[in-house]
Amino acid sequence: MKKNYYSFEEIKTKFENYRELKESNITDEEYETFCGGIMVLPKEIVDKVQNEIYFVLMSAHPKKGNPACYVNLRKGIDKGKEAIIVLTPFIFAPFVHENGKVIEPEQANILHEIAHHVFGHYEYKDQQDYEEKEKAAREQVEKWVDQWADFIANG
Repeated sequence: MKKNYYSFEEIKTKFENYRELKESNITDEEYETFCGGIMVLPKEIVDKVQNEIYFVLMSAHPKKGNPACYVNLRKGIDKGKEAIIVLTPFIFAPFVHENGKVIEPEQANILHEIAHHVFGHYEYKDQQDYEEKEKAAREQVEKWVDQWADFIANG
């Protein structure tokens, strides 16, 4: 059976240019969280993401984090890219529930934004359209994660 997924190391290599950009000041652990999220996508989706989306990765680390980010579109971004996804520090920072329980960040947030791109969700007609597109993105993430889990279980 042909391998349908890239390994973690292959993903790290495919997106290593993000570590070299001034705007991308994430820690190694945060970068691995980003790559771990991308890794559950099938190869054809990873290739689409790499070719069409530019990520700006911002750290949640208190000494490295930025409250905002400027990206010069004439420099550092491939002109062929169709979208930019800014991953704010909140995607990497642990979430503390009101009962005090710490919930680690989920890669699902990254995959959710990728699903919007894959589906072409660029605008919303009304609240119902918004809710339908949000639901479709959530369901796609669940599908990708389930397929990945099946691949790991049977691989």
